[in-house]
Amino acid sequence: MDLEDLECHLLELKSKDLNRRGVLLRLIQEYCRQGQMDKLLVAKEEFEASGYEYSAGMLAMLFDVMVRFGNLDEAEAGLRKLNVLAPDFILDEHKVLDFATLLVSKKRIKGKNVASWYVVLYVQLTLVS
Repeated sequence: MDLEDLECHLLELKSKDLNRRGVLLRLIQEYCRQGQMDKLLVAKEEFEASGYEYSAGMLAMLFDVMVRFGNLDEAEAGLRKLNVLAPDFILDEHKVLDFATLLVSKKRIKGKNVASWYVVLYVQLTLVS
């Protein structure tokens, strides 16, 4: 199903008051891939309002897209959720470095802390690899 088909299917499921979890997940994935932040936030809100739960992989994907779009508050909230849901889940090094770069660009890490942060990230990533 392409994006338009998924959106139509979601409307159909809503009209029949059927479970929308699977379609919402697929829409969220597609909106993330295509960078459609407005639609992503609407689908994310509907998913959460319905009481559905994300998998660790979905949370990692949402974290990544929030970082890519510079939404630090949402990224941090997503990372906290991920750490609670799956404390042993390991983000890939690109997501971690992108997050660190966003923290620096938003001035959440300053001065001497920047170098320390990158050293800690480097050590963690080399231990994981």
